[in-house]
Amino acid sequence: MLLNYVLTKSYLILAILIVTDGSRMETSYRCDLIELNHKVDETGCPVFTQIILWNWKPEVCRHHVDAWWLVDATSSLPTKTPTGWKVYRTDGQNRISSVIAKSYHKTTTTNDPEMDDRKVWHESRRQKL
Repeated sequence: MLLNYVLTKSYLILAILIVTDGSRMETSYRCDLIELNHKVDETGCPVFTQIILWNWKPEVCRHHVDAWWLVDATSSLPTKTPTGWKVYRTDGQNRISSVIAKSYHKTTTTNDPEMDDRKVWHESRRQKL
């Protein structure tokens, strides 16, 4: 009787996990570099923090931004994996994107690198997450 109860409870938990996981769509994306950028004002006070995804563009021989998002309380930060770095992004429609890169760096700037890149590499040329 106890074994039957435990098995029933296990199947119920498994079913709940499948339903919960099934309602979220996860996509994978690769980029060359994940940047965690802290933008500060002229006095060094924080303005915002953002994740910027950079890819090498051979036609112009430099990296350009393909995607970016602001970091908030629900955002994940990049973590080290055996093969590089990984970060997750959840959008407002319950979709999760996992981003994998071989390189990562953390910067603190008074300018916005994504906005600077937008001046020379138009948003229409970016890949979509």
